[in-house]
Formats: sequence, C-alpha cells, structure tokens
Amino acid sequence: MQYKKWINVFILVSVILSFSVPVLAVPATVEDEKTAQILTFEKDKAQSFEITYNEYEMLESLAKIDTETLKSIGYETEEINQIKNYKEGFKEHIKKVNKTFSDEELLILGYNSEEIKIIRNYSNYGGNDSALAANLTVYLTAPNGLKYNQSNNLNEINLKCRFNWTKNPYFQFTDKLGVTWSHPFVVNTTTHPNGYAPLNLKYAPLSYNTTEWGFKPNSTQQGLAYNMSTAMPVNSNQLKSGETEIRLTYKGEEKRQIQVTLEYVHQIWPGHISVSFSYGGLGLSYTPQSYIHRVGNTTTFER
Repeated sequence: MQYKKWINVFILVSVILSFSVPVLAVPATVEDEKTAQILTFEKDKAQSFEITYNEYEMLESLAKIDTETLKSIGYETEEINQIKNYKEGFKEHIKKVNKTFSDEELLILGYNSEEIKIIRNYSNYGGNDSALAANLTVYLTAPNGLKYNQSNNLNEINLKCRFNWTKNPYFQFTDKLGVTWSHPFVVNTTTHPNGYAPLNLKYAPLSYNTTEWGFKPNSTQQGLAYNMSTAMPVNSNQLKSGETEIRLTYKGEEKRQIQVTLEYVHQIWPGHISVSFSYGGLGLSYTPQSYIHRVGNTTTFER
C-alpha cells in the first residue's frame, strides 16, 4: 500500500516541477503499462483545460493489468475481483438503472431516447456497453487571467473548477476533488472567510443541490480538497456536477505566472482522504487507496 501511495505522489510532483519550458498541450504517455491505472497529466500553458474520460473505458484499462501486479501495488482480493469482472458488474448496473428510473428521469440524467430504448430492452442489446457508460469531464479556467494592480501591489487570479457527469456513473459517492497552486499565492480571506471555498454540488434527477466545504491541507493555504462521499443526498439522486470559484491573491512584487493543478479521483471504494504537500504540489493518499482513475491537469497561467 505504501508503494502505491508513493507512486501517486511521485507522478504528481514530477509534473508540478517540470513546467518551465513552454509546450503545446500534448497528452502524456504511460511508458509502463503496469501503472496505466495511475493518471499521467496533460500539461500546457493555456488559460484553461478540459479533459473527458469514459468510466467504462477506465475500468477496461484497469482490468488489463495482471492480478499479481494489482496485488503488488495495493489492491485487495475483493477489489481485484470487481475489477476483473467489470463487464458483469456493469451489466447489473444497467439493469438497476432500468428498474430505478423513469424515461423522464433518464433524460434528465443525460441519456438520449435511443439509449433509453436500449436500456429498456438491454437483454437483447449486443452493442458496446461503453456507449451506455457515463463520461466525466473536468474543467479548469481563469476567465480574467492573472492580474497585477500596481497601486496596491496585489496579484490576483480567480479560478473556476468544474466537473460534470453524463449519464449515471457505475460507482457513486466515493469521489474526491483536489486543487492546488504554486507559492506564494493564498486563498483570499476577504472573499473566502477562514480560507475555505465551497464546492456547489448538483444531483439529478430530483434537482437536489448541496454544498461541500473544502478543507485546507495545512496552514500554507496552497490547496483545497473536497470529500464528496460525505455529501450523499437522499433517495435515488445521483451526483451530476460540481463547481467552485477560488480567488487567489498575493500582495508583493509582481508575479508573471501561477501554476494550478486540478485533480478528480474516481474511486471503487469509499475512503478517507488525507492531503499533504510535496514541493508545492498536492499529494493525495487514501485509505483504502484503490481508485479507478485520476483525471486532471497542471496548467500555467501567465500574464
């Protein structure tokens, strides 16, 4: 379990420390197939990024890793069985969706009319199940960019972090969201008293909304994390989307750039989130540490 933990931290920190050379947005590659389940970030110098992953394809990729390797990096036997039997598990998931939701509710969740017909007659469906799976999109932008006010020596940037699920995810109420930024910027306490910024969560199909308050990893205030497993609503509502706006400032000499990392972790099992910094980066560890995929990016915003 420790080996797996430190792989996660090493990959994240390596990306955070390697942004000095301007590059175009090119997806990173995974050289070692045995660590394909661990996110390798895309990196760019754009003013925003948007990444989309398919939940079924995440599971498909993870299931290709051999059992002994999964054990060696910390997965338990029960978790491995669920990974290896993802096709059967997903079929049961679709059957549950069929029993739980009306046609109107499925439309609200994001299924189109043709997909609803397939769900209602799923026993006769011979197509690709990934077409019925939920897509996760993670988005980060700074609409006004990085600003500097010479009159009061204030550097400022307003971040918008957002995620959205299409359709109904196979795994629910186990996910985490983390955002971190480079020194010396901090959360502006005038806008966000006590240094916290709320993550506004929306659920469907019953239009239930709630707020999850991010917590600071430590007194440096260079990151916020959100444990969405604590925000489970009642009835059959499903997590649909979340959004937070974070105002960061630094009063002092002019800063020409700030680096921001946003990460969404989609887990198989719910776990307690613990957050720590490593060289200005956000290191995430979990108990248990299993997850399906880490979806995110590191972006440099420049003046």
